[in-house]
This record gives sequence, C-alpha cells and structure tokens, in this order.
Amino acid sequence: MDRWSEVDVQELGWLIDVCGEQVSGFGPPPYPAGLWILHATYEVEAGENEALHRSAGNEDEVDDEPGWPADPGQGWQRLRWRELAERTGDPVVAQHVEPQYRVPPFRAFPSVRQGDGLWERIRWAEWGSLDRESFARLAAILRRFSGPDVAAFAHPAFLQDTQAGLRVLQGRLRDLEILEQLDPYHSPANIWPADQSWLVYTDWDLSGTKVYGPPALLKMIEEDEFLETVWLPLPGDASIATV
Repeated sequence: MDRWSEVDVQELGWLIDVCGEQVSGFGPPPYPAGLWILHATYEVEAGENEALHRSAGNEDEVDDEPGWPADPGQGWQRLRWRELAERTGDPVVAQHVEPQYRVPPFRAFPSVRQGDGLWERIRWAEWGSLDRESFARLAAILRRFSGPDVAAFAHPAFLQDTQAGLRVLQGRLRDLEILEQLDPYHSPANIWPADQSWLVYTDWDLSGTKVYGPPALLKMIEEDEFLETVWLPLPGDASIATV
C-alpha cells in the first residue's frame, strides 16, 4: 500500500468507546491536559503594502482557495505565540474561561483588537487545521519514531462533512503529506498508527493540535526547532488534572 484508501469506520471504534460519538475530532481525556502544537502565526511589518495582508487570506471574507494554511511568503515573518504573549501581556492560552476551554482557541490574545494596528498585521493561526509546514515537521517526527512503513489511519471529518458521515482513511506514515490532496482545506482531525500507540488530534475551533503518546515521542516534538509547543494546563493552573 503506497497511498491512502477509505476503510471501514469501525477503525474509529476505539476512539468512539473513549470519547463517544463525535462529528469532528476525537480528543480523549484527560482534556485539555497534555502537549499541544501551536499552529503557526505570521506578522507583516508595519507599513508594508496592505496587499500582503489581503493575499494571505486575512480579510473578513472566506478564502475558498484550496490548500492547507501555509507560510504567506515574502514580507511575512513567523510570530511565535510566546513572543506575542510577551508583547501583549496575555497568556499563551487564555485563562479567563472555564478550565475545559483553556485550549489554543481561534482567539487566543484578547488584548489584541481589530483597529489597533497590530491585529491588522497578523495572519492568525488557522482554526481546525495544522499549517502545512508544521504538519511536515510533525510527519517527519512520527516517521522517525514509528517508521515510515507503519500502517496508519486518518479521520478527516469536520463539521462541514456531517452529511457524508464519519470517514477513515488508511495509508502509511511515509505518505502523510499526500493527505492534503484528499482534503485540500484541513489537515486530518485525527491520525494514529495501527497499534494505537499515539494519537494526533485537532478540532474545528482549535488553533492547536494535541499529540497523545509516549514521553519519548512528545520529547521529540518539544525539541523540534520549528514547532512551537505548550503543555496544558499552564503552570499555576491547578484546576485541570495533568497527564
């Protein structure tokens, strides 16, 4: 097998047993405690041509061009969540909400508001999809950890796919990047190997992707120079059980 093919949705049974029926991603407990990859955010320098902002799909209208969120290119630079937290005084993950909602959301920095100049220079992290560059780095780590020929499954369903029902694709870890050809708008909601030793999870309203797995795998992800990660709960938040 060298490409992805649709298989029986019973492959989702182990996640349904743990999480119950879902219409998007399956995020087993403890939730949200664990290691999260923060989806990449970018900033354009003040005074740059406003066309850069429009070309990155940061306007109010919906961008229907296919392709996973990605580096906007020339004129933009990576903006780490921790850097923005230092500049604004906001925590990396909002703490003013109920514990179960203290996750990387689509609106992580409440002090940055439309019209303040900074908002207009930021290409915010995508909701419900890992960006292409972060996905490639994560895919490479998963291959190093488990092996490129390991059989794996992907659950691509999001809320807009409910009429089609749950879906599961089977392939091999060496072909993870091909998944963009099968769903050109969102990275999978879940990915896992045949032995269920780890799980990748995101959801439609999250701008972070959680990885469940052995400490050795999580350490590899944390140590990657491109990926920005955060452990939840944040230090000092005792209201959520840790993993």
